[in-house]
Amino acid sequence: MKHHFLLLLLLSPLLFAEDQGKKVQRLETVIWNPVTHILSWQISEGHIDVHGQYEPERLIESFFLEPQAAMMSFAGERQGFTHQEGDRVHDILDSLSHYLMSSTLWWQEGKDVSLERNSMATGHATTRTPRTPIQMPSSTARAAGKKPN
Repeated sequence: MKHHFLLLLLLSPLLFAEDQGKKVQRLETVIWNPVTHILSWQISEGHIDVHGQYEPERLIESFFLEPQAAMMSFAGERQGFTHQEGDRVHDILDSLSHYLMSSTLWWQEGKDVSLERNSMATGHATTRTPRTPIQMPSSTARAAGKKPN
C-alpha cells in the first residue's frame, strides 16, 4: 500500500501536465494618456505552475487604442472599429480621468490631522471623510440616462 501511495505521489505532476503546459495570458499594464487620447496595454504570456500560480514567460508587444480615430493597433497592424464604440470607450476613459483627478484633489485637500492623530494614538485605522460624488461629463451622463449638470 505504501508503494502505491509513493508511486501516486511521484506521478501526480504528470497527471496534471496537460493543464500546466497550457499557455495563458495576463494583463500586465494599462496606460491611458488623457492628453494624446491613446490607451495602451501589455499582455504577458505564461503558464500556471503546480501550485496554481501564474508564471509569466514573456511580455507580448503593446496594444494601442485610439478611441477618437476608432483604431486599434498591435505589432504595426491597424484595425478599425465603429466610431460609436470609440465614443463609448472615450467617455469611460474621460470619466476615469475625472475620477482620478477628483481623488487626487480630495487626497491633497482632505487630510484631516485629527484623524491621523487619533489613528496614531489608538493604533486603529480610521476612515477618512467621505468624498462628495463626482460629476459625470455630459456625454457619459446622457449615455447613463441622466440629465447633464
